[in-house]
Amino acid sequence: MKGIQVKYMPMSNSSQFKAEVKITLIDSSDIADILVKMGSTRKDSDILNKTFVYDQAGTFSDGTSYSRAKNIITVGLGTFPRLDHFFGEVYIQRSDGSLSDPISFSR
Repeated sequence: MKGIQVKYMPMSNSSQFKAEVKITLIDSSDIADILVKMGSTRKDSDILNKTFVYDQAGTFSDGTSYSRAKNIITVGLGTFPRLDHFFGEVYIQRSDGSLSDPISFSR
């Protein structure tokens, strides 16, 4: 992975917020899954713990979404009540089952 960008924004006319992560890949070959964990404290996953199948685009019943345009993956993490702080990690799982080092994000 090359980098990560997090967006956290209020939804119009609502007390809910939505979160989105954009991941820029250096190499997009041999990827099986994208693993995302999000928690109220570091290393926790009490808010979200989800595996996205690489290149299986769509909006899912849990409110998350996944899309890819060339080397940029956009993952919608869903909607939440206002969160003053959250922490997360993204991992790339290769076809051989190995995991990348995590890239962390926070707000």
